[in-house]
Amino acid sequence: MKLPKHVRVAGYNCNIVRAPLDGDFGAFDANTNTIEIDDAISSDALEASTVLHETVHAIMHIYRIKVPDEEALAEILETALLQFLKDNKTLVRAILKALK
Repeated sequence: MKLPKHVRVAGYNCNIVRAPLDGDFGAFDANTNTIEIDDAISSDALEASTVLHETVHAIMHIYRIKVPDEEALAEILETALLQFLKDNKTLVRAILKALK
């Protein structure tokens, strides 16, 4: 999957880099606003899921969302958003068109 160099969250660029990660698919570095994706991932679906998951972490950090279990919330939102995007392509296209 071709990833962008960064994603925008609340006006901040969060860089996306591929890196060797020991046992994790991805990580978000709050000090540098960097999303790291394990360079060993070979599945586009897993890479997309991981990028979205780490973007959720970035959103929680940048918007200062504090929850007792951040990882659990990131996993739930990742799954829910991926399914929503997959099931509602027409709506997603319409929203993107309206926001141009």
